[in-house]
Amino acid sequence: MKGPLNIILEDYDISPINGFIPHDLPLQQLDSYYAGWEEAVRQLPANFSQKTYRSKLDNLAILSTSKLHTKAEWQRAYVLLTFMTHGYIWGGEVPAEVFLPFQFFQTNANEIQILPPCISVPIIVVAEHLGIPPTATAASLCLYNFSASSPDLLTSPEELASLHTFTGTRDEEWFYLVSVAIEARGAPIIPIMLSAMDAVRAKNPSMVIECLTKFVICVNEITALLERMYEECGPEVFYHEIRPALAGSKNMAAAGLPRGVFYDEGDGKGEWRQCSGGSNAQSSTIQFLDLILGIRHFPTKSSDEEPKEKDSFHKVCSFVRLSKS
Repeated sequence: MKGPLNIILEDYDISPINGFIPHDLPLQQLDSYYAGWEEAVRQLPANFSQKTYRSKLDNLAILSTSKLHTKAEWQRAYVLLTFMTHGYIWGGEVPAEVFLPFQFFQTNANEIQILPPCISVPIIVVAEHLGIPPTATAASLCLYNFSASSPDLLTSPEELASLHTFTGTRDEEWFYLVSVAIEARGAPIIPIMLSAMDAVRAKNPSMVIECLTKFVICVNEITALLERMYEECGPEVFYHEIRPALAGSKNMAAAGLPRGVFYDEGDGKGEWRQCSGGSNAQSSTIQFLDLILGIRHFPTKSSDEEPKEKDSFHKVCSFVRLSKS
């Protein structure tokens, strides 16, 4: 008989109450030093659909991240900067184009997409600090981007509100809020399945059955929440208005990003980056369900290739912590 796993969820940045959602409600505003970021994101819905947003950011100052101290402040900065990033890339008639210095002369100017230093410099620092890609993700769109009438009502999307959207539509807000509610409802699954694993190690089948019964109830309730997506998020609005704003820079040659996006850090420095956009496939809860049940996903290119096994919950926690993006 093996002893308990003794997993401390906080060690993996997981809340025992809220799961992958921050234990405290997301911060809604940064220090006045970052007023430029706050105002830029407030202007986003009014300018994004008109394809005029990019010009609003061209003269934005490069702000230091040195005034970010708490985890909530870093997360808030990540929200603002990722909305600015996607707003800049997709907030014009075509993806952002620029004629870069000498080392890029041999590149077709129409194939050069640049993110200016006022966004690139701070978002790279913030993303590295949080361990998340410097692009819009489920974390910045959902987990760090909501308010609630009460911390006890996170599983009810009608009791939540998104802090920011690209389109200003209820459809986009509802898409994010149902996702938040799913994460909140899935939070109890984590300690439940930890207890199940301890029960297996202790050879206690009755406890395993009890835990799995609770697990099924949670999954059914998550499914019911997902079905509520259609209540206020229209498929056509999502496809034509919301989805383009969430698009990343990876595999986007047809949309005008053959090399991804050049994150310009100034003084001739920078790097081409290809990042996936925001997607509910990034949900840590959904990935946790697969991992905890031992569901194996094969590579799409070769189903004969054996996937790597996750041989302990320590690896699972490490994985889902990183996959919060």
